[in-house]
Amino acid sequence: MRVEISVDGRRIVETESFAEGDERAARDAGGELLWVHTNEDLGAHGFRRAGAYVRMRASDVPIRTSTVPPLLEERDYAEVLARAYAGLWGHKHVSPLAEPPEGAVVVGVPVVGLCRVWPAQRLVDGPGVLPEGRSVDAYASLLLAACKVLGEGPADLDSWGDSDEVIEAYEDLGFDVVERVQGWELEL
Repeated sequence: MRVEISVDGRRIVETESFAEGDERAARDAGGELLWVHTNEDLGAHGFRRAGAYVRMRASDVPIRTSTVPPLLEERDYAEVLARAYAGLWGHKHVSPLAEPPEGAVVVGVPVVGLCRVWPAQRLVDGPGVLPEGRSVDAYASLLLAACKVLGEGPADLDSWGDSDEVIEAYEDLGFDVVERVQGWELEL
């Protein structure tokens, strides 16, 4: 089992399923938390529900702004990325040297958050909003900026650990849930 660091600095082991002995193996590997992605109910094994992965799809993305979406400057990327997902389940440590992924356009504002967009794949990574400004409106605003980058047409949206209210806001903008995988967390 491989140990990684969460965005909040905890040592995690992450798996796609749970089997007897995984808890012990994760602890022996040095993990503090065991994260499991499954729609099976793991409550009987001591796990707590902890966010979810949600894939959403829009047949035609909403384009509601006539202004050019703000692009985050590369020098601000690592700091804003680390802060934007702090405290949200499913996100890993961000290196201070992190750079935008190849092929991605990063929209955002350093005092609000960011959203990564892959135009060639018509994919939006769920917006990340700084903890002090987290609101449904802030998430929706970043998603709308990402959609402006994509232009008219279909798109997929990946969300990790967003609240039900944020998912509902994305639905209000025309995105439908096509896949949901529950996240589970166990303190080791």
